[in-house]
Amino acid sequence: MSPEATYPPGHEIIIRVPKGGSSCASCKFLGDDEKTCKSKYYIKSHGSNRLLEGVPADSQCSDFYSPKSLMLRR
Repeated sequence: MSPEATYPPGHEIIIRVPKGGSSCASCKFLGDDEKTCKSKYYIKSHGSNRLLEGVPADSQCSDFYSPKSLMLRR
């Protein structure tokens, strides 16, 4: 059994972020419509699978971000 995550009052599961860094656009959980998240933990914590309304996927990120792929740099 895995422990449940807990957050302080007022914690936001998903926030706006600057383009170019970690974002829903590069996350393995992004839905095909680019407006939803497939992470069961995001859905449970957020209360729905919807991302922030009116914010592009490359300008938001959640606590449950996991990259689609890892790029190795030299």
